[in-house]
Amino acid sequence: MPKLIRILIILIFTLITCVFITWKIRPDLLRRGYCYARNLVTHCDDYQQKNYSTLLNDMLWNYISVSGKSGIQPCRDEAELIARAKNGEVIQANGGSGYVIGKMHFSYPYLTREAVQLLEDIAIGFKTKISGTKLKNTSLIVTSMMRTIERNNALIEKNPIASDRSPHLNGNAFDISYIRYKSRRLYLSACDKEYLQSALSEVILELRKGNRCFATFERSQHCFHIVAR
Repeated sequence: MPKLIRILIILIFTLITCVFITWKIRPDLLRRGYCYARNLVTHCDDYQQKNYSTLLNDMLWNYISVSGKSGIQPCRDEAELIARAKNGEVIQANGGSGYVIGKMHFSYPYLTREAVQLLEDIAIGFKTKISGTKLKNTSLIVTSMMRTIERNNALIEKNPIASDRSPHLNGNAFDISYIRYKSRRLYLSACDKEYLQSALSEVILELRKGNRCFATFERSQHCFHIVAR
């Protein structure tokens, strides 16, 4: 066997071994390399989708009175929340077609029936919007739902701009991330995420125009804050 071919085989074997070891020990390094390579060949112009995020600009004073009337009275703690759920005032949201429940530190996966229906309609609309694209199997991640007074106070201690009159206390508000998604793809590029955000913003805007909800594009929290009407 020629020396050059032997060297080439050794190099290929060494490369495969290094990739395998890295995947087992530090898979994040491979993902970063893949992300970098893909970004070099990905063009955002491949997506033709207008971003409506900035039009979702409702403020707390726009919906606080409506939220208080259409939702439930705030629960003091988790025990009271569970009791109210048993009475049917709120129901548990377990995820569904087009969305999953993310890890939440200051809220619980409960909402009023109207809010759950709104969430499902957003997820269905989003899924329909991206159905003809390579991202068709992507799901939304819900990052915040119902809070108790106890949990909301804990959040205020960490985030002073959080409100003690938040509609999350009434069980009819939830947040959807616009930078994190559940996808079957190994990696979502910046262009992929920009397209997904744009598609999601259009779905929410359509429901907002239909008087189904209030919505706020929260840049600092990287989410869309949705309040069912």
